[in-house]
Amino acid sequence: MPRRTLTAVIAVTALATPLAYFATSNTASAAPVPPRTPITDFDHDGHADLAVAAPFGTIGGVEQAGYISVVYGTASGPGTARHQTISRATPGVPGDLRGTFAFGVQTLP
Repeated sequence: MPRRTLTAVIAVTALATPLAYFATSNTASAAPVPPRTPITDFDHDGHADLAVAAPFGTIGGVEQAGYISVVYGTASGPGTARHQTISRATPGVPGDLRGTFAFGVQTLP
């Protein structure tokens, strides 16, 4: 075999080998299975809910107190009939509304 042909065969083999490896190795692994229950299902009805922070929102006339708004999901998407606002003014949430600034913001340690 002439030297030029041998060099071409080696180059093609070197390029094709990694492609063949990735093509066969990726098909052997199974795709991850998504969970049946949405992660953000606060009311456990099987539909995804949406929580949105408004850290500088006004609650009860207190500016920049902050709140979290939860929109509950339905089979057809976010529901417009059912939602909830959570703040320091919500019964069961500890803390004083007046001493709060930017409720709903997660701070890193």
